[in-house]
Amino acid sequence: MSQRRHLTNSEAWKIVGSLEGCQTPAEVAEATGVAQNVISRIWNRFLETENAGRRPGQ
Repeated sequence: MSQRRHLTNSEAWKIVGSLEGCQTPAEVAEATGVAQNVISRIWNRFLETENAGRRPGQ
């Protein structure tokens, strides 16, 4: 079973950059070792708020 951990802002922005570079969420998930649903949540957060990082205080 894999360990759960928070992604750093840097990791989240790298994911967004990969998605903007025309990689699919599945490709990014495989390359980063992050679950595809997490990739999708980061992308949706970016589209809604233009911020990929976590909210302050979290």
